[in-house]
Amino acid sequence: MDTTLLKPNNELLVLNEFPARARAVFYARMVFDALGLSVLLYPGWSRQLGVFLPEGLYVYLFLLGTHVASYLMLRHKYDRTVIFSSLCLDLLILLYLATATGGLGSPVMQGQLVYTVFFAVLYPSPLAILPPLLTLPALVKVQQLLGTQVTSRDLLLLLWCTFVNSIIVSFVVYLDRRRRAHLREVFRLQKKSRQAALEEERARIAREMHDGLGALLSSVVIQAEYLKTLVSKENPLEKEITELHDAGRESMEELRRTVSMMRKDFDPMASLEDYALTWSKRHHINLDWQIKGMERPLSPDESLCCYRVIQESLNNIVKHADAERVEVVIVFSPNEIKLVIEDDGTGFDTNDSKKGHYGLENMEKRAAHMGGHLEIVSAPGKGTRVEMSLPLKEEPL
Repeated sequence: MDTTLLKPNNELLVLNEFPARARAVFYARMVFDALGLSVLLYPGWSRQLGVFLPEGLYVYLFLLGTHVASYLMLRHKYDRTVIFSSLCLDLLILLYLATATGGLGSPVMQGQLVYTVFFAVLYPSPLAILPPLLTLPALVKVQQLLGTQVTSRDLLLLLWCTFVNSIIVSFVVYLDRRRRAHLREVFRLQKKSRQAALEEERARIAREMHDGLGALLSSVVIQAEYLKTLVSKENPLEKEITELHDAGRESMEELRRTVSMMRKDFDPMASLEDYALTWSKRHHINLDWQIKGMERPLSPDESLCCYRVIQESLNNIVKHADAERVEVVIVFSPNEIKLVIEDDGTGFDTNDSKKGHYGLENMEKRAAHMGGHLEIVSAPGKGTRVEMSLPLKEEPL
């Protein structure tokens, strides 16, 4: 039997308990096999049960072989089918022994209750439990075919055994469902605890980055501003100091965005749009920003992937494209988010080796890591189009 839960990343997790339960049933069947061997070895018992040598020995060895074979099939593709068929074969032998020793009143019928438990534990489904339940009316029908009169006592035993079987099945299935519900609740609480711990750790790292690296970058910017006051515009160092100052400010802005992404209330779309508009103003490039479809929350990994792809694409436009206009389109669909970053710049030959183009490689690896796909369409003089399709996981329950 499988218990379906959710992993921390919302993927399905299946706990396969069938092998452990089947192993326990196998050991119990070995006890029956030991009892069967003792019956074969004691002539008085074998005569009472209508078992005669050598036919009885052949049947016994065949059943023992099916039990061992079904055990060896555990964790293989058809283990459930093989064990189910083996249990049904046991029921046929039980039906024969019960018919030979008194029908519904036979002491052998107590074994039918045991097999009901076996089926209920291994296959907690009403349809799967039909074989042991059908043994009772089948036994009555066999008695009728053999000419044995079915008395009111037999009918009472039939009703009683059916009632007991129903109680066993209901009890086992009820406990199984309660256990599964308990596992789901435990998993939900564990997941909630992990998320709280993760958010706390992210907040701690964000504070450390802001207080440590942020203070260092702020000091660099202040020192650069001070140095600018000490040199004239004609001094060659003035340009270097200005670039150092601008790099420091950009690094501080990048740090703020990174820290904000680690906060619980981070809004990825608003942050991306703010970054893109700031980029447009700084580099004097027209930018058209569009969001289509119904927005939905993104996981931290999904947000980071989208952010880095857009960031790298815009940085490449500044460095290489010499573009005048850029279009960024984000399309939400029920199971996917699609990014399109297109410019009217110089473009490049995509057939050239990407050696040294680590930004493009990193974008492709990020998309692939998230199960998505990134495509770059470009040609010399015809601009560049970056498209990324990213599957979105189901929203947390």
